[in-house]
Amino acid sequence: MSTNITRNKNEKQLNKHLYDASKIALDHLANKLNGLNDPCQIILIRPGRINSNHNIGSTKSLIDPYKLSENILKIVEMSTEMRITSTTIIQDAHTGINGKCK
Repeated sequence: MSTNITRNKNEKQLNKHLYDASKIALDHLANKLNGLNDPCQIILIRPGRINSNHNIGSTKSLIDPYKLSENILKIVEMSTEMRITSTTIIQDAHTGINGKCK
């Protein structure tokens, strides 16, 4: 049984390393593409925990997916006047939608 635990732990660590490497590569590529003089623009948006089936039972503040999409639209609209290349969106712990705060 300990072999399965070790194998699963190693797989989770490998997945985290692959995720981290992919994230760094995406950041690098987006920065390179944003530096071009072409009309192409990439905005990296890193959302926090989203209120979805994946986070059922979470005790952390969760982002309402509809509010997230509204805010992404605002960021895209703002980006026509300013060049926004990256942003992180997290839920305010005092206004969380998961019942902790209202």
